[in-house]
Amino acid sequence: MFEWLTGATRLFAILGDPIAQVRSPEIVTSALQARGINGILLPVHVTPDAFDDVMAGLKRIENLDGLILTLPYKARGLGHVDSLGREAMAGGVINAVRRGLDGSWHGEMFDGLGCIAAMAAAGVSPAGKRVLLIGAGGAGAAIALAVAGKRPAHLRIAEIDDDRATALVKRIAAIESDLPVDLGPADPTGFDLVINASPMGMADCPESPLLRPVTASTTVFDVVAKPNETLLMASALANGAMAIGGAEMIRGQVNMIADFFAQAKLDDEKDWI
Repeated sequence: MFEWLTGATRLFAILGDPIAQVRSPEIVTSALQARGINGILLPVHVTPDAFDDVMAGLKRIENLDGLILTLPYKARGLGHVDSLGREAMAGGVINAVRRGLDGSWHGEMFDGLGCIAAMAAAGVSPAGKRVLLIGAGGAGAAIALAVAGKRPAHLRIAEIDDDRATALVKRIAAIESDLPVDLGPADPTGFDLVINASPMGMADCPESPLLRPVTASTTVFDVVAKPNETLLMASALANGAMAIGGAEMIRGQVNMIADFFAQAKLDDEKDWI
């Protein structure tokens, strides 16, 4: 079954807390194999107090070529890279790190691009829509900037951390100065598209993040990948709305991440600092 797994296999790891919910190991490993890379992505459960030590240790493993960072390490990972890609620079977070030929480590963020790709595959675009985004953490910040770049009619951020929410709104305003963006409650009334980028909906926090259910005219995108159908999605589907799950966002960015890992030499150094 694992005939390809040998002493020459290159290692990649995904770090998170928790980690059992992630779906990346199988699909990223398959994507690497499809590119002719004898590599495997391993899930690694790292607690916050151990994160910095674990990162330092992993970077010293000579046959480890890349890392994926998930909740809650997309911001903390910035302190462990030597250069950043454009998406990471704009959002101030990373979810993928690769080792360069010179031994340096480069970080980039693919959550926003993956979200847009997943919506596009379902025939959905935030352009011209009233969008409610719940969560301004690592994934939320990246998704907010990607959505803003598609020119929605209005973008509202719902986030329990006021400082984090305000910082994200300022970051969006600096890039898209004429875009109507504000802070508000997680109330879907009047919105065409609702995106949940918070942990709510995961197994240990299964509640819906919304104050009230959506109607049939609203599309729901939930970044939570496990379970397949969150309470938010189930409620939306029961009311006749379209619902897109987090597994689609993973599929939307897996090829981007595999290509990022496969790129041993930077093609365009202007993309990096």
